[in-house]
Amino acid sequence: MLLVLDSLALLYELVTQALGGPAAFFDFFSYFTILSNLFAIIMLAIMLGDSRPLYWDVIRGAITSYMVVTSLVNRVFLTSSPLDFTSNIPDTVLHVVTPLGVLWLWFAYPPQRRVAYADIRYWFIFPIVYVIFILLRGPGAGWYPYYFLDPRPAGGYARVGISVAFLMLLIGLVMLVVNSIGRIRRPR
Repeated sequence: MLLVLDSLALLYELVTQALGGPAAFFDFFSYFTILSNLFAIIMLAIMLGDSRPLYWDVIRGAITSYMVVTSLVNRVFLTSSPLDFTSNIPDTVLHVVTPLGVLWLWFAYPPQRRVAYADIRYWFIFPIVYVIFILLRGPGAGWYPYYFLDPRPAGGYARVGISVAFLMLLIGLVMLVVNSIGRIRRPR
């Protein structure tokens, strides 16, 4: 059910964005939210099958962390309105329902193998590559998906550097919590 719901929400957002033309279509894939939800869809589809890739629990922990970060950043930094499940259903699915569902799956179906705390360093690869991609693409595109990654306002790259450092700290804390939940809940 979560797989279908997330896929439909993502498809709706893609079609809506694509109506804005080719640049808007490519901008769509510049959102951490969209990429994280794509990872979640792939993860949910794999969970339907019987076989799992090597390092499955490490990969699933990373995706769970990205989804929790997606929700936290959206609710704390990007949305000033109270939580409303009816005004923009696809947005709510991408930022609230799927992250909570993925976190619940991590708790309800814990990792089969203990994920070492050292493995968390691999979980940082996507967020770091994402930030580098946005900072390289932004000047040419004249657009940044999030205000805190846009160096054009006052403060420039120094402000962006502070934002990125804070976000990496937040991401690291989320990763530690997600991994700890998996370690506590792991089947004996």
